[in-house]
Amino acid sequence: RWFDTYLQEVDTLLQPGRYGYYAEISGGNGKVMKRAGTMFCTPNDWMGWSEPFLSNIDYFPFDSIPKTVWEENRELISDYGGQILLKSIVNNQDGGILMAFIHDMYLKQLKPGPYHTPVIMDGDYHIQLKRKVLGIENKYPPLAAPERANHTTPVLHSLKGEDIEKNAAFEKEMRALCSEWAELSGEPFDMLVARDGSILFHGAFGENLRGRFTLEEPTEIASITKLYTGLLFAQFVDQGLIGIDDPVGKYLQDFPTTGEKAITLRQCFTHTSGFYGHGSLGGVQNPWLDNSLALWLPYIEPATRHYYNGMGYNLAGKVMEIVSGKSIFHLFQEYLFAPLHLKHTQLDIDLAYGVRSTAYDMAVVGQMLLNQGSYGDLHFFSEKTYEALLPVDLETFFPNIKGRNWGIGITPSNRWIKDEDTGEKRNILSDHVVGHGSATSSILNVDLENKIVITQSRMDGGKLYHEYLNKAYLLIEKYFDD
Repeated sequence: RWFDTYLQEVDTLLQPGRYGYYAEISGGNGKVMKRAGTMFCTPNDWMGWSEPFLSNIDYFPFDSIPKTVWEENRELISDYGGQILLKSIVNNQDGGILMAFIHDMYLKQLKPGPYHTPVIMDGDYHIQLKRKVLGIENKYPPLAAPERANHTTPVLHSLKGEDIEKNAAFEKEMRALCSEWAELSGEPFDMLVARDGSILFHGAFGENLRGRFTLEEPTEIASITKLYTGLLFAQFVDQGLIGIDDPVGKYLQDFPTTGEKAITLRQCFTHTSGFYGHGSLGGVQNPWLDNSLALWLPYIEPATRHYYNGMGYNLAGKVMEIVSGKSIFHLFQEYLFAPLHLKHTQLDIDLAYGVRSTAYDMAVVGQMLLNQGSYGDLHFFSEKTYEALLPVDLETFFPNIKGRNWGIGITPSNRWIKDEDTGEKRNILSDHVVGHGSATSSILNVDLENKIVITQSRMDGGKLYHEYLNKAYLLIEKYFDD
């Protein structure tokens, strides 16, 4: 079945522009495979192959090749990169998505904005098409925006007056430590430490082949993305649109609602769904990823073990899309990034990795978590929902899974050392530090007892990472652990 850019079903492609297809393939085993995608219909007289395609590709470091080599060969890189781009546009779906985006911006007279990107517009198109195919356009009430509260909670702010002087010793020691850390590790980073909203330390350190690292330079924070996905999901939970222990099949018809194969949203977030891998089967950008994953059901055993993966998060994203009628990356922009004014944060890849951000923007998210779902006068979710997000012993829900504490995208994030006096193992800071780990060694930790937020964005841990991270945490503990 074919649909035009306005989601009207068509039999013939009469005009240039975006077209979406939906297909079902029935197998001999009775299983039905569902697929959808985007095609771009070019004008009959378009001769793109005859145009001089140039591509302005920004420098990216690899194999220690300096930026000067790139600049010296920029014209050749632009020429050959243009050839690659033309082939991509003509030969694969991503090229069609790009051309459909450009055409829709012109045809519908849209202005640049956070929701007008190739990925978001394509995602919005396909979730609307999916709901139309399923006949559920008006099934669910809309997700409400974060609301203004009667009281305010702490927001990140700089120190003033005598507080600056009181903090001077800590700031000086931490700056010296971070400078040494960046130099010895060979990896640049930015770092922020805040207590109850007061910024005690914020700085960028080191350099790489791109130059000096800055406070405004976002980096891939990898699996910390899972925490962000949990915070977006919390708003659906808080408004009663989705239940944490609801079966996925309540919202996605290819999944069962009862029996041993009935996967729940909690299982999606706690790595107990039985799925494995990250970004498989086209990832969350596959409009019918839920159908693809449902075809795995005969081969998995939900709720029997903890197996770290990203597919559960992407499946949860499909539930959020079908309920809201908006693409998952649109939801992130509208309900998390924009309300929190995260100017240097972006996500358009996956729900288990892919957020690019800075230490400051991450600290805003950490402060919202510390505030139990609020930031300033904005209320995202209730204290009750906040409590439901926190790590718990998974054996409480899944008797066969022992020794695992996990929350809805949130994990225990304590750092421990041997106490110099007693020789006993102890946690640095309090026993209640939460956050999520990261393959790039970026940090988003929240000490719930001391009301401290610690963030760091970086591209890699580098040498001596754990040694210097412990030193930094011990320094924070020295000054601020109650």
